[in-house]
Amino acid sequence: MAFRSQAAAGLPPRDREQELLRAEQEVQSLETQLATEIARVQGLAQQLHSRVTELTASIERADGLGADVSGVRARIEGFQMEPLDIGRLQEKSLQARAEAVSARKKAADGVKQGVEGFQTRLRAASQQMERDAGALAQLETDARAAASRRAEEPKAAPVAPVRAPLAPKVVAPPRLPVAGVAAAPRRDQQRVQMQAVVDLSSDSNFFTGFSTNISEGGLFVATIHSLPRGTPVELVFSIPGGGKINVRGVVRWTREVNDKEPSIFPGVGVQFLDLSPETVAAISGFVTSREPLFFPD
Repeated sequence: MAFRSQAAAGLPPRDREQELLRAEQEVQSLETQLATEIARVQGLAQQLHSRVTELTASIERADGLGADVSGVRARIEGFQMEPLDIGRLQEKSLQARAEAVSARKKAADGVKQGVEGFQTRLRAASQQMERDAGALAQLETDARAAASRRAEEPKAAPVAPVRAPLAPKVVAPPRLPVAGVAAAPRRDQQRVQMQAVVDLSSDSNFFTGFSTNISEGGLFVATIHSLPRGTPVELVFSIPGGGKINVRGVVRWTREVNDKEPSIFPGVGVQFLDLSPETVAAISGFVTSREPLFFPD
C-alpha cells in the first residue's frame, strides 16, 4: 500500500514516523526482491555473453571449412546487448525517498518493469541461440564429411612428365556479365574441378580459401577476402596423387560477392608462376585424368 503524505500529515509526529517507517519497510522489501532478481538476470546475461563467445568460435571453425555462416553470424552479432543499466532508476528512487515513499515505490516499480523486459529479451535470444547452435553443429558436420570424402577419393595413377594429348575442347555458350562481378579473362588451357583447401598469402595478407577448379595455368580460390589484381601471392594446396604443392602466383582477376547470384562464389583467379618440372607433371597428370569443365567461368 502506497504511503499517503496528505493523510499522514494529520497524524501526530510519532504516528507519522511509524507510518513512514512501515511504508519504507514495504519498499525496502520490494527493493530486496528486485536486487535478487537483478543479480539473477545479470548472471543470465553473463551466461549469454559466454555463449556468444563459444558460438563465435564455432562460426569461425565452420567458416574455415567453407560453410556459409553469414546468416548465423549476423544473428549472433545482433545478440550483443548493452549491460542492464539500473543506476538511473535507483538514483531516482533514492532522491524520491526524501520527498515521499510513494515516489520511491513508483521508481522501484519502474526497475521491476525494466528487469522483466530485459529478461524477456534474454529468453528470446537464448532460444534463438540454441537453434543456431544446432544449425552450426550440422554445418560443421556436413563440412567435415565433405572434407573426409575428398580425402578418400582414389589417387590418380602416376603419369610421365610428358603432356598427354588434351581432350577436344568444348566451346561453352557465352554468358552475360553479372552486375558488380569482375569478368575473368578467357583461358586457353583445360580446366577441371578440384575441391581443396588453399592457403593463400601475400606481403600483407594470409587467409584460407577453397579451390573449385584448376588448370595448368592457375586456379580459382573461393574466398570473401579480395586482393588487387597484380598482387604476388604464394599458395599451398594438395591434389590427389600430387601431395602438398607450394607455388608462387599472381592475382589476375577478382570476383566480388553478388547477392543476386548466390550460387557463384566470390574469390580470386591466380595465375601460376615459375612452376618446377615436378609440379608441372603433378598438375598435368591431375588435369588430364579429369573431365574438363564445360563452363569454366
